[in-house]
Amino acid sequence: MIIHHLNDDKSKLPIELTGFENMTTKPQGMHAIIGPNGAGKSTLLKALTFYHHQPSISYEDKSIVSSNIHKMIAYMPQQQTRLHISIIDFLKLVERRISFQDTERLLNQFNINKTPYDSVHTTSGGEFRLLCYIQTFLQPTPIMFLDEPLTSLDVHHQLALLNHIKKESQSREIWVVLHEWPLYLHHFDSVIAINQAHLEWHKNLTEIESIDLEQLFQININDVNFHL
Repeated sequence: MIIHHLNDDKSKLPIELTGFENMTTKPQGMHAIIGPNGAGKSTLLKALTFYHHQPSISYEDKSIVSSNIHKMIAYMPQQQTRLHISIIDFLKLVERRISFQDTERLLNQFNINKTPYDSVHTTSGGEFRLLCYIQTFLQPTPIMFLDEPLTSLDVHHQLALLNHIKKESQSREIWVVLHEWPLYLHHFDSVIAINQAHLEWHKNLTEIESIDLEQLFQININDVNFHL
């Protein structure tokens, strides 16, 4: 994907994002978005999904516009409403043809101890995040945006979800807002670093140095037991 420019005169975003002009990511792979709290990570995904905004972006020489974005980008926001509907109906919001058997298989695959007819409202925080991820990856788009998908998951489920994302990234471009970078950054192909709504750097994983992370987060890298 190529970001030609992000900001427009009619933007209603809370902050102005800068430095992203002509940033390019590979059409397949996992791309982590990292940065301090309030850096603009979620705002970036909102900007790219036309949330009160009109960016100029393209994917494989095809412009992404408001009329085709639902065919190009599947977006899992940081927060979603836990509806009083069944799990199968929750998934049917994006995939109307999904069957009881398909839903049951997905629940087993992601270790969600529920039946397809159980209410979404009865799920735990971690189970609901997994359902939101399932709902997102069921959309047949070439790009997925995942805003903090690991939130509320234990380490076992975080690793299982990352493995599924890695498999999906073999045929899709996936951006992930990642707070747990000391544990999982090595799973990603490239890293997009943001601070104060500005793109600090975008590097392949093999290009990142400890000083990059120390300056971004104002830390000593040895204090987080992280090794590149």
